[in-house]
Amino acid sequence: MKKRLGSGLGITTRTHPCRALALLAIAALSACGEQSDTQMHDETIALESIEQKASYVIGYSTAKHLQGGGMDSDVDAMLLAIEDVKQGKALRLTEGEMRGVMANFQAFKSEREKRLAREANARSGQEYMQQNAQKEGVTVTASGLQYEVLQSGEGATPALNDVVRVRYHGTLIDGSVFDSAGDAVEFPVNQVIPGWTEALLMMQEGDKWRVTLPPSLAYPDGTMEIDPGSVLVFEIELIEVLSPEN
Repeated sequence: MKKRLGSGLGITTRTHPCRALALLAIAALSACGEQSDTQMHDETIALESIEQKASYVIGYSTAKHLQGGGMDSDVDAMLLAIEDVKQGKALRLTEGEMRGVMANFQAFKSEREKRLAREANARSGQEYMQQNAQKEGVTVTASGLQYEVLQSGEGATPALNDVVRVRYHGTLIDGSVFDSAGDAVEFPVNQVIPGWTEALLMMQEGDKWRVTLPPSLAYPDGTMEIDPGSVLVFEIELIEVLSPEN
């Protein structure tokens, strides 16, 4: 359980998906160019011609695509861009500015998704740990780590600079396995996530514990396999304590 567990807006022919849908909408609107601007924006516009119906479908698809991507679109601003292109007006942002805007938006979207995942996991994780703490045999430390002794050993207890040989099995609170080592592996006590270090410094050779870690003692920002803010559950078997030289 090492610490490892611890093109922007397409202005060229390689068009960004959102822009591609917008361009389709522009084309459909252009096909209805005979309609006045007032009529085109009238909420009571009749969907009679094939062009009008196609434009409506494309607009619907564009809105659903952006909504599904978590984008809070400003419809008026989108319509402004469509009309500018349709009427051949100068763009209000340069192509370079557009690329910068989309790069910033992608970063904003990524951070928002992490925050929402962290908040959701925090709620479910807190409830899980509160319930787990009430179980018979579970000990809660000052840091919030929870452990249950499944098997007791009588061997040595590792020091911070020791190397340990262990087997382990790691899951999320829903039981999903994200990491496991059925064969014994070795690593330094001081080079693992904080919850592991704390647990190992209390264990003896031969011990097997079930350890429940709050995000602060594991991966608060998540990993490829773990969402931000997740509570993690490990079964850890301490097989042997090795000296740093070994």
